[in-house]
Amino acid sequence: MSLHAVFQLCTTAALAGWILLFIAPIAPTLADRVSGLLLPALLAVAYAGLMLGLPVTSRRRLRQPSQRHAAVHQAGDRARGVDPLSRL
Repeated sequence: MSLHAVFQLCTTAALAGWILLFIAPIAPTLADRVSGLLLPALLAVAYAGLMLGLPVTSRRRLRQPSQRHAAVHQAGDRARGVDPLSRL
């Protein structure tokens, strides 16, 4: 699962919690249990999984340190407006 997918799932879960809190006057017991217990527990498990390094992949993965080094220089050159061919 990618980091983007994990972020989208957590964001959707948080949005569902806010919607339940909005309708809390209609169903207070359901809103209290889901928004107060279930969603925080799910978000805590997701956060702990990310911190423990469960298999989550990034969209862009550079395989070798030389490629990573080149990507950092290219990003810096673009930010400063430097011509990339000037390094040659």
